[in-house]
Amino acid sequence: MTMDASIYRTSISHVRRTPLKNAFTYRSYSWFVDVDRLPRLPFLLRPLAAFRAADHLGDPEAGIRSNVERYLRTEGIEPDGGPIHMLASARVFGYVFNPLTLFWCYRSSGELQCV
Repeated sequence: MTMDASIYRTSISHVRRTPLKNAFTYRSYSWFVDVDRLPRLPFLLRPLAAFRAADHLGDPEAGIRSNVERYLRTEGIEPDGGPIHMLASARVFGYVFNPLTLFWCYRSSGELQCV
């Protein structure tokens, strides 16, 4: 199962009821990528999108795949090397605001194993 990166328009909302009421919604975008084939933009455009393990899960020195697989094992799920897709915000100009990262983990047969 192979795929190219996709970009989705998203809305991010937040509501706080105490101690002071506050709410906001703003438009954003998220990348849907294969963690083994992260997009790498041409040199001059690289500040516009970068993916680092430290922004998403686990050990910042390890890769995203190894961090996801390590986490799955702590939850009693044994990955078999199948594809892992991620929906997340990229680091832009060195900064990241990533309120949610989702991972779709597949078996090597192509069957969805977990989200």
